[in-house]
Amino acid sequence: MQGWVEAAGHHREQIHEHLVLKPRESLAHVRVDELRVKAHGSNVWLAMAIMVSTRLWLGGAISPSRDTALIRRLVVYVQACASPEHPLLVATDGLFTYVKTFCKAFRSKRYTGRVGAPRLIAWPEVVIGQVLKRYKRRRVVDVERRLKQGSFSQPELARSDAGRRVGEAVE
Repeated sequence: MQGWVEAAGHHREQIHEHLVLKPRESLAHVRVDELRVKAHGSNVWLAMAIMVSTRLWLGGAISPSRDTALIRRLVVYVQACASPEHPLLVATDGLFTYVKTFCKAFRSKRYTGRVGAPRLIAWPEVVIGQVLKRYKRRRVVDVERRLKQGSFSQPELARSDAGRRVGEAVE
């Protein structure tokens, strides 16, 4: 029985890679978030990435702790679907690990011809937005929106619904 379950899991991963994890022109807005999930005898963290326009689930990662390794595994899914030539808005919540990990993931090497490692240049079409919510007595009293990378000057993002409503991306 265990072998059958493992074979089914491997087959599911192959289908997910073939159908979902490929560069998409329509990937303009991605929402990432994490949940604390009660499992049998313990709590785990589930990080997820969703393409907002179609509600396509790009992938998820599970870990016993909410750390950089969990977010890195999630970023791999988003990076596989993104293309440097097309604009992308990534909306996150207040967890700073998202911003740091996405900034490191969405950059390319630029060779200068000099000795040493090549310079790493951020993808110009990627905008990383962060929404911070402040609570008082379990109610949202303030919402602060920040752009951590890029700007909304790209025509595609400025016209899109994603570009106009970053704040609703994480809610």
